[in-house]
Order: sequence, then C-alpha cells, then structure tokens
Amino acid sequence: MYTMIEIQCPVLFLQGGDDNPWRCADARLGYDLMKRNGLPATHIEIPGGDHGLDNVFEQAVCHSFDWLTTIL
Repeated sequence: MYTMIEIQCPVLFLQGGDDNPWRCADARLGYDLMKRNGLPATHIEIPGGDHGLDNVFEQAVCHSFDWLTTIL
C-alpha cells in the first residue's frame, strides 16, 4: 500500500460534484497533498456528476482523454 506522497506517476482525480461531501473532500485533499509535494496531479470536478459519473459519462470520458493526451 502506498501513501499519497509516494505515488510518482500522474494522477487524475475525476470527481462528480454531486457525490457525497466526504468523497469530494477526499479527492480535493489527495490532490492538494500531491500538489504541495510537487507531484503530478490534476483535479477535475464535474458539476452535477454522481459518484460513478454515470449521469455525466460523456464529459467524464472527454476529460479523461484530454488528461491522457496532456500527460503523454
């Protein structure tokens, strides 16, 4: 098991804005921790998205492809 500051590969925190507040806070905290330690991380919160991003699937896919293109 790794801690957040041990992860060296780019990480995408893709979050639905309508997920429960604890999960949203966890994603933001993970992102902030990685950025403060100079690690490659991106945080995207899709407004109206649920936990599984089922209701914003196309937006989630577009963000994922954009992020993959950026890190490659």
